[in-house]
Amino acid sequence: MNKCVVGNINKADLDNERLNETNSMDMFQNSSIIYHTESILEMQILCLLSIIYINKFWNEYRHYGKLSNEPGSLFGLTIAEISYKFMWILLGEHIMAYCFDIYRKYELKHHGKANRFGIEQAPIETCLRITEFVIDLIIFIMVIIHFNSMTKEQFLDLPFLNFWILVDLIIMAFAQPYTYMSQLMMITGEIINNVYTLFQVQKVKLIERRKFMNANP
Repeated sequence: MNKCVVGNINKADLDNERLNETNSMDMFQNSSIIYHTESILEMQILCLLSIIYINKFWNEYRHYGKLSNEPGSLFGLTIAEISYKFMWILLGEHIMAYCFDIYRKYELKHHGKANRFGIEQAPIETCLRITEFVIDLIIFIMVIIHFNSMTKEQFLDLPFLNFWILVDLIIMAFAQPYTYMSQLMMITGEIINNVYTLFQVQKVKLIERRKFMNANP
C-alpha cells in the first residue's frame, strides 16, 4: 500500500475526509447485527418469557399438558416439570451470557490484544468463553437425555416449550462461532471503509497535483 499511495497524505487529511463523507458505510456498519450480537440474547430472553406465558395459557384453556405428567428421566420430576425447569435454566444461561458479554467488551476495551487474525482477546474474556461453552454443553447433554425419554405424543403435548427449547439450543450452538465470525466481519468492514477514505484523499491530492503541473509546465 505504501508503494501505491502517492501524495503527501497525513492523518489530518484522512480525518477531514471521513468527516466530509456521507458516512453511509458507517451508518450501515453501526446498525448491523454484527455490531450488536447482544440483540440475539435479548431476543432469546423475551421469547422464553413469552412462551412460558403462552404455554400456561394453552394448558389452562386448551387442555394441553395432560400426557406430560408422567415421570421423566431427570431430577425425579415429571416430563412437564423438567421442560419447565429447562426453560428457566435457559433463561438463566442467557442472562449469564449477557453479563459475560458486557464484561468481555469492557475487558477487551482496556486489556485486549489482537491475535494474528486481528481479533482482540484478553485472559479473563477467554476464560468466560470457555465457561460458557462448558455450561452450554452440559445443557445440551441433559436436554438430549430428556427428549430421548419422551414419546412423540409427549413431545407434542407441550409444543411451545419443547419446540422452543430445540430452537433455543440451535441458536446457542451457532452463537459463539457467529460472534467470532462477526468480529472478523467488523475488521474487514472497517478496513474497506478506511481504504475507501484513503482513495478519496488520494484522488483529491492527484487532482491538485495535476492542476499545479498544468499551471506550471
